[in-house]
Amino acid sequence: MRIAIVQEIIDVLRGKTFGLDTMVNKHECFLNIKDYYLLAFGSSHMDLGYIPAEGEINMGSPSQDLYYSYNLYKLMNNETLKVVLQTYSAFSAGDVLIKSRYNKLAVMFKLLYNIPYQDNEIAKKLHFNFWEKYYKFMMLKYLKVLNLPQNYNGKPGCNNTIGIKDEAEIQKRALKHYKIGKKSTQIDYCKKLLKETKNNNQKIYFILPPVTSYYKAILPASGIIFNELYEVCKGYSHAEILNFYDSDFFTDDDFSDGDHLNYGGATKLTQKVKERFKIY
Repeated sequence: MRIAIVQEIIDVLRGKTFGLDTMVNKHECFLNIKDYYLLAFGSSHMDLGYIPAEGEINMGSPSQDLYYSYNLYKLMNNETLKVVLQTYSAFSAGDVLIKSRYNKLAVMFKLLYNIPYQDNEIAKKLHFNFWEKYYKFMMLKYLKVLNLPQNYNGKPGCNNTIGIKDEAEIQKRALKHYKIGKKSTQIDYCKKLLKETKNNNQKIYFILPPVTSYYKAILPASGIIFNELYEVCKGYSHAEILNFYDSDFFTDDDFSDGDHLNYGGATKLTQKVKERFKIY
């Protein structure tokens, strides 16, 4: 805990802000792209995994939990929207951003989109009133040097390198993700997405993103990990689960670490996703 606090102080002094560039870039898409038929939501698995085309916006961002995905959907839903993509990973059912080590991202969601904190008591305890001032300053500073091309559309920031495959570290991460997911505190936001997309005559696809063989080897079968999502989606004909977690289309060379796709892998995932839905 002390190490984390010291690191946070060092990051502040260095002006280092985790996720700020992605959050501000995605917000520019939110502000400037109005005609879209597809919106994609989710954590870094979406941010680094799906390459949007014209008429699409990838609003995935680091550590985005289901609470924020749902609230972004509410903000961005309009008459042109026909397709919603939502990544659902081993941790998704129980991941609560404001309770995680990356909780300062909740401050950015508040500043950029005016999304309320999911837990006001935690926000108060963590002195988010101070962090709002700090991140507002950092965002303005970043915007001054931001030079996005006119055709920028939230393309993922994945790279072409193959990460060091430390099997023990990857499996430690996988078990942590699985433990978080078992808490199952956020699944109601999937239910809300299902109901609202149905009422709005939209198609919704829950994407189970691929992971490396190292990551999968330590966890139970996908039917156990994602059982709750399958149960929740029953009876919703407009919803479909795209299971790439078990796909043999991806190899370990498609990843930059244990569970994040590199650009080649993102290209493959985008191709496979688009094969599954109609262009409206």
